[in-house]
Amino acid sequence: MLIGDVNPGGKVMASGNIFILGRLKGMAHAGMNGNEEAVICAATMTPTQLRIADYFGQSLDRNKINDESECAYLNQEKQLVIDRLSVLNKIRPNINRFVEGGLS
Repeated sequence: MLIGDVNPGGKVMASGNIFILGRLKGMAHAGMNGNEEAVICAATMTPTQLRIADYFGQSLDRNKINDESECAYLNQEKQLVIDRLSVLNKIRPNINRFVEGGLS
């Protein structure tokens, strides 16, 4: 979890999920050890690049800034999708479960 903004040129990388309580305007790479279930969440999502496991989206078309927090995840077709944060419980129902002493 990061409290603050990730500005252009900034990078956040994690083997699991990434939660940003601020603006994501740089690059974020979740699941960098191959975890395709990882997600990236931010209060404002206007990244230069998103990566989940080995999949990435570069220069994402984000003309409209959403007023709602958003999350990025891989769908069943292995496409990187950005959606409202409110759908996270439906797409990753076990996201808040403890696994091996930490959050999954």
